[in-house]
Amino acid sequence: MQPYPSGAKEPSPSDPVPPPPVQMAIRLMWIGAALSAISAIVAAATVSSLRTAILKVHPAYSAAQVQSAEHSQAFLFIFVGVVSVGLWLWMSFAIRSGKPWTRIVATVLFGATPGSGALTTSDPTTPSMSGYVCRPS
Repeated sequence: MQPYPSGAKEPSPSDPVPPPPVQMAIRLMWIGAALSAISAIVAAATVSSLRTAILKVHPAYSAAQVQSAEHSQAFLFIFVGVVSVGLWLWMSFAIRSGKPWTRIVATVLFGATPGSGALTTSDPTTPSMSGYVCRPS
């Protein structure tokens, strides 16, 4: 028996290594996910500091209304944080797989990230999407 010719090509690996710029993008997305998680945890942990600000803007609020506003802000912080972390991780895996649409979607999501700040603003005098803190009495 004769062995295979030595000049034959080896089969390509099933999981090719992405180019260095893509590897850097993936690392940055993981960092973005970590920062989003830290931001959500800090925001949720410090939401109780809103009590005085809520009472300053809305002195007629009852204790139940203030507590409801605090809880809704905490939920919003956590929800936006979890969604943000999930999107960062999803995009990192999608880009690694080499799908052609990932650059556009990642760019749009990165551009929309500052808009999520409007959802979770902790300043009761700034308009917020949650509506509780800024709703006139």
